[in-house]
Amino acid sequence: MIFYLVIGPPASGKYTIGKVLSQKLDISYIHEHNILDIVSEFDMPNNYTKILEYLNLRLYIARRYLKTSKKDLISTMVVDFNKPLHISFLKKTSEILEEINGTLIIIELFVIQKIRLERNMKDDRLFYKPTKQDIEKSTNKILELDKLTSLNSKKINLEEFGENILHIKVKNEKSKSDAVSKILLEIKRRL
Repeated sequence: MIFYLVIGPPASGKYTIGKVLSQKLDISYIHEHNILDIVSEFDMPNNYTKILEYLNLRLYIARRYLKTSKKDLISTMVVDFNKPLHISFLKKTSEILEEINGTLIIIELFVIQKIRLERNMKDDRLFYKPTKQDIEKSTNKILELDKLTSLNSKKINLEEFGENILHIKVKNEKSKSDAVSKILLEIKRRL
């Protein structure tokens, strides 16, 4: 079994790439906002607890789905490489897949900020993500996250987290079909 995890900063194309890949590979797809929107409604004492709950829920869903269905799964997520909780999530996901002789394929999307800010105002993003409809708030969040977080792996070799990890980096600044083609070719080449 394969768990595809599409990561990257906000407005890098995770939703679109995840959706297209799930259709091309004919596998189930969970977008991070499906889980985030639920957890945001939880009454939690602080943001750390909310993040921990969110990550634990993601692990639970992935573990149950992969073990029960015996089918591949694709999901998306913003990973902050400065947050130990996020690094721990990636390691635990790898461990879950080792238990079931599965593979974790991390597809990391790179997009310059200018393009992400333009995408942030596109109709499809606003339609599929109601929480992004306040464009000013959404734009400020992108700018804030870019300052305060490390949303690309840069110096971290994700494949060191486990023997069952494949890490693919893709520049996603052109068409979605271009990016998906690159991803599928790289997966085919490396598996």
